[in-house]
Amino acid sequence: MIISNEVEGFVREFELQGNQTFYDFHLAIQKNLEYDNSQIASFQITDQSWLMVKELTLFDLDEDNPNIAPMDVATIDEFVKDPKQRMLYLFDMFNDRALFIELVGKFKETESKKFPACILEKGEPPVQIKLDGGSGSNIFGDVMSDFDGISSYEDTDSSNDK
Repeated sequence: MIISNEVEGFVREFELQGNQTFYDFHLAIQKNLEYDNSQIASFQITDQSWLMVKELTLFDLDEDNPNIAPMDVATIDEFVKDPKQRMLYLFDMFNDRALFIELVGKFKETESKKFPACILEKGEPPVQIKLDGGSGSNIFGDVMSDFDGISSYEDTDSSNDK
């Protein structure tokens, strides 16, 4: 089950096969929520208090760190062992925003179904990226406002070129 702490009533449930990767799950989430899949995302395997135990990233960031693994090779069965396993899906890395995921059960696999499959869909998802960082200010706009008084290249005095 996937929920959000930002949008009341948002719920998604997916069925996955144990041999599928977290990258497969990532793509299913992205497609279902209609998110831009060019954005960075990661899964964090957590304990029951939502504290990170292991991170599964889109890119192999640190081969020497045993707590980080690339999601394209990390299978569901490899990391989801607990019947109530909890995870976070970080979908807006710059603003530290995530969806909360908890395993609600295991099912008997059937060959007639395409996996991953969204089996429950309620509510609108949170917006993927908050441009204001949640503070009410637009970072790009704040930076660009520093250049408001600067003339363009065409407006500069060209008398030095003569």
